[in-house]
Amino acid sequence: MSDLLNTTSLDELRSVLGDEFFELSRMFAQQVESEVAGLSECFAQGDVQRLRRLAHSLKGCCANMGVQELSRQASIIEKAAMVNDTATIQTLLPALAPLATQSLNAMREAGYLASAN
Repeated sequence: MSDLLNTTSLDELRSVLGDEFFELSRMFAQQVESEVAGLSECFAQGDVQRLRRLAHSLKGCCANMGVQELSRQASIIEKAAMVNDTATIQTLLPALAPLATQSLNAMREAGYLASAN
């Protein structure tokens, strides 16, 4: 889990936000799922500029929440999109959804995200 999550960042956020942290983490999970799906859709449509913007957004929200490996992968995809490197995007994109699921599950297991209903 240490590669997936920065628990120090998550603990600090939870300490500062209190109960609001769990609402934030719920919204974060929804955003991650939406943006990961959007990245695949953009790639399928050949919309590399929108893909770049979504990857940038995913990178930032994950970094803010301490979901470091997903942020790192989104950053690589964003950089590839900046130079229209569709081969790299095509290679990395299929692993993004499983990584997002793994990251959100790690958040649940560590008590940072309520269990999915």
